[in-house]
Amino acid sequence: MTTWSDQPIKRAPSPATATPGGGFFRFLTTRRAALAGMLGPVLWVSVLILLDILQYDFLISIGSNPLRTAPASENGMGPYGWLYVASDFVLGVLVVLFAVGLWRTVKHTIWARLGLAAQLAFGFGFLFGAAPCECLPGQQPGLSGQIHTVASLVLLLATIPMPFFMGLAFRSDEHWQPYAWYSILTGLLAPVLFVTANNLPPIFSWFYLWLLAIPYAWLVIIAHHLWQLTQPSNQERA
Repeated sequence: MTTWSDQPIKRAPSPATATPGGGFFRFLTTRRAALAGMLGPVLWVSVLILLDILQYDFLISIGSNPLRTAPASENGMGPYGWLYVASDFVLGVLVVLFAVGLWRTVKHTIWARLGLAAQLAFGFGFLFGAAPCECLPGQQPGLSGQIHTVASLVLLLATIPMPFFMGLAFRSDEHWQPYAWYSILTGLLAPVLFVTANNLPPIFSWFYLWLLAIPYAWLVIIAHHLWQLTQPSNQERA
């Protein structure tokens, strides 16, 4: 009995008719892609917490209190900035890998294609956003800072269509229907809660909370369901 857990990611237009690819796509099974989706946000948040602690004095010195202003990008400019750069890059790679696995198991509707495009934009936003922000007080951003700014804008905008369009795609897929409305509502709430978080009094790192509650929670929850679908007891869809 063949299961998603031992089938390689396939690049054909339909999960039912796909044929195994070679090389990398044979290595990247759906189960590994699901694992990437679960681990990516957890690793990124863990590294950020560690950096907020290790670089607390540095962040305070540039006017960014990690308990109030959510200085994610500024961490890339500190003594351990290379670790933040690496975490951004790794998260981007893992999100892209997860997108490939999710695409393999969802019906290929127009909504799924739009959702995939948004998820890839989110992942590549972190990949290119790994460029240092060059955002120290009084510092003029160069090419690296400009790349970081554009990439950050792309990934933030992608948080709206990524869950929203995938939610619309899930509505017509029996394996994903239980997550349809959760995904749609996540996409609709993303801009509302983002604006709210940025207008609340700076007594807490509201942006960090938004990251956890909207894009990261959605990625982990959907990746976990994909992981469940790859259990040996689940047959590959015909």
